[in-house]
Formats: sequence, C-alpha cells, structure tokens
Amino acid sequence: MTQRANLDGKSIYAFNASDDIWADWKAAYQESRLTLPCCRAQAVPREHPVSGTRFFSHGPYAAQTCLWKATGELHEDLVQAVSRMLNDMGWEIETDVWVEDISVDIVCRHELRDQPVAIQIETAPASLRPEETILQENSRLAETDLQSILWLMPASRYGAFDHLIDALPYHKDDRANTFGDLAWIIRQYFLIRIEKRQDLADDMLFEQVRQPSGTFSAGTPAQSAVTGIQADRDWYDGKGSAGSPHVRTERLKRLAGKWLQAKDANAWLDGWNDELQNSPLGASYCSASAYVRAQELLRDAADRKDLQLPL
Repeated sequence: MTQRANLDGKSIYAFNASDDIWADWKAAYQESRLTLPCCRAQAVPREHPVSGTRFFSHGPYAAQTCLWKATGELHEDLVQAVSRMLNDMGWEIETDVWVEDISVDIVCRHELRDQPVAIQIETAPASLRPEETILQENSRLAETDLQSILWLMPASRYGAFDHLIDALPYHKDDRANTFGDLAWIIRQYFLIRIEKRQDLADDMLFEQVRQPSGTFSAGTPAQSAVTGIQADRDWYDGKGSAGSPHVRTERLKRLAGKWLQAKDANAWLDGWNDELQNSPLGASYCSASAYVRAQELLRDAADRKDLQLPL
C-alpha cells in the first residue's frame, strides 16, 4: 500500500483526490498508465471496504518482490490523516520516498523552513521492526539533509525509545486518540517548526505530549498557580520526560503513597482499571503514555478525597 503513484511521469496522491479525480485514476489504471514509486510496478487504485481509505496497491505477485515495507489499513489511515492535515497547513507533501535506501512515509517542506522534515509511522510489531532497526534508520536519516525525523509509535512501543528518537505515541485500539489528540499534537509541533523554535518543539515532544487537547500554545499563556497534587515536586521529574519503566513505576508508587491513605495506595496501584486495561502500575510499566494517564487518574482520585499537599 502507498499513498503515492506515478501518472505519466508525475506524482499523484490518494489523500487529496476528489471522487472525480479518483475515477479518472481508475481509468488510467485500466490503460496501464499508473506505476508505483517503490518498484515501478503497476499501481492499483483501491479503497478499504470499511474505513474508505484510498491507496495504491501492488498488482498480483508484485508485492512479493518489492523492497518497500509492508503496510496495512491503520498505516494508510495515519499517513492519509497526517498528510491531509499538513497539506492544509501549507506544507508540501511527498509520501513513500526512498532516502538513503530507507523507505520514508512522509517528507514535507514549508516555504519558511530551510530543510525538509520526515515522518515515519510505525505500525509493524517489534518482531518485524525491532528497536535496533528503527534506531539504525533514524541514525542514517539524521545524517542526510533532513531537518528532523518524527516517529509515530504505538503506545506499547513508545517507552522503549525514551529520548533516543523524536517520537509521539498513538493507541491502535482507540481511534479518538489516534486521529484526535495525536493530530492536534502534530499540528502544534509543525506550527512551531514553521516558527523555527527548535527549543519549543523539543519541549513539546517530551513534555506537552502528556497534556490534553487544546492546552498547549506556542506562546506563553497565563497560567493559574499550581496547587494540590500538581504542586508535588514528584509530579514531574524535571527532565521533560516520563522516564524509563523503572523510573515511572517508582514515581507512581511514591505519588500514590503520598496522596492516598496507606491502605488504599497498594489497592489502587495493583487494582484493575478499565480505562487503562491493566492496573495503573502495570500500565505505567508498559508505556510512558499509560503512565501519564495513570498519573492523571491518581490526581482525580486524590482530588475526590480533598487532600492537601503533604508536609
């Protein structure tokens, strides 16, 4: 699957095709005028029967010899959603690009930026795309003329790359998160990139990702005084990161011990939570994004008890 095909030597993109243009491209396929950018095999215009996502597919047997990474519906959904959003923001989009023999999902450019930005979207399991492969690719791409490489990672894998690459988490089983909060965060990230505020972009990746939609601003908004559990110095680690699995779980234990009664803390940490689909402690160990949500749930639990900052 790809979002890009070649028509008479020019790139075309499934994500911004109207119904009429899509029909024209189907006709061009029947005339053998559509080819794929990855291997120059014939491109087949297709639509997913459930999501309606449009994409170009390999013909029979061609995918078995193509070196482009195998992708599925979720991958094309994400590529399409991000491409449309950035296109609306004025970025020039190119998808399915070979860079130093690495298959890059999106390369985007803006007239106010000197260098392009790459976006890699991971949907494959670790068995097919292990951590070392991703780190090696990121290192090789960093040596090119790309200004930066942003990775979208499944929340279950996000914690393994803490501070090693620029990454944002998404949830495969929660489309509201995948296409809502994630889209909003990416929009803010690229608005900052246009303003050439590298410091803000880095801060946002490792700190503002934990904020709910609509609370982050590229400026410096007025903020009310921090009180209650958020005034606890343990609430954030001061490094702009949720930390490693061990650091996250130890911090959550300390916070629960401070803000819940002793008899309640262990029960809360180890008890099943429907939203997290795990215990808070277990979910926090699995991923940084789950830790952030567990921390917020702890705050809500403490607020319900109307507790004050411990001495």
